[in-house]
Amino acid sequence: MLLYSNIEEREVEMKFKKGFTLIELLVVIAIITLLASIAVPNYLKQLEKTKVGKATADIMLLRKSVDLFRANHEGTLPESLGVLVSEKYLSKAVPTDPWGGSYSYVSTASSYTITDGSSKGISETINF
Repeated sequence: MLLYSNIEEREVEMKFKKGFTLIELLVVIAIITLLASIAVPNYLKQLEKTKVGKATADIMLLRKSVDLFRANHEGTLPESLGVLVSEKYLSKAVPTDPWGGSYSYVSTASSYTITDGSSKGISETINF
């Protein structure tokens, strides 16, 4: 313990001792890094689940629009998803999939398939 000859010397020294030591800062950085290494992978996993959910919901919307078109046009399927927009079966443009691609639509005489544009392979085939 230091003995001070007067109070002024003690006040001057206390001014220079304010702040954190290097060890304290390193411990805080280590704790923040540990928490981030736990949180970020969980966040990314949840983000991917959300994208899959949105793609599934979009495909269901497109399916309902195609089915409504087919019901109103005596069993005829639309040539493309763009027809659904032009004839007001979709209120806006055809949605893009969550990964930035576009949904594909393929129809045959007895079925149609709607697939997302990503490598996830989310699709729905309707046979009738």
